Amino acid sequence: MNLSFANPASGPALADRLLQATTPAQVAGVLLDSKAAMAPAGTCVLWSSVWPDGIEGVPAHCIQDAAIVADAIAAVRASRKAGGTSLRNEVLCDQDATVAVLHVPQSVDTLSPEALQSVGARMAEVLAIQRLHGAVARLAQTEQLQRALFAIADMAGSDLDMPDMLRGLHRIVGELMYAENFFIAL
Repeated sequence: MNLSFANPASGPALADRLLQATTPAQVAGVLLDSKAAMAPAGTCVLWSSVWPDGIEGVPAHCIQDAAIVADAIAAVRASRKAGGTSLRNEVLCDQDATVAVLHVPQSVDTLSPEALQSVGARMAEVLAIQRLHGAVARLAQTEQLQRALFAIADMAGSDLDMPDMLRGLHRIVGELMYAENFFIAL
């Protein structure tokens, strides 16, 4: 697909707007901005950090259309097989499981390859940052759980009497989750 959405989408204005975009939805918004891109109706951007699971998109209704999602998944598969192409989808980025796809309802020549490359590069960066934030959050949660398990092991090996140990266990569980209705029955 040879896309080239009107020239105003390229150049310094596009670069500035892409650098200000900090989420995949914002990057997609820059691409689909009607003033900059003159995107045809029905154009959307789909992305995921764990492709083909957890697919998100702008506009949001495009991920509810099974045909659009299936076309995007097929386009990524075709792209991975010897650089195949798709008539209605342009793979913006594909690194590991981090993927972004531009879906255009009909084959059109409206977006410059340079603009697509810039948007794809920024989308890859933003998705990588999003994955890193997710990894840090998971590591923090794992650390919190490990600390709780060590605290429980310390209490179990201490000389606390049973009521004090159970109160301590309740406090530790309360730090991990809502525990107002957490009861220990003997």
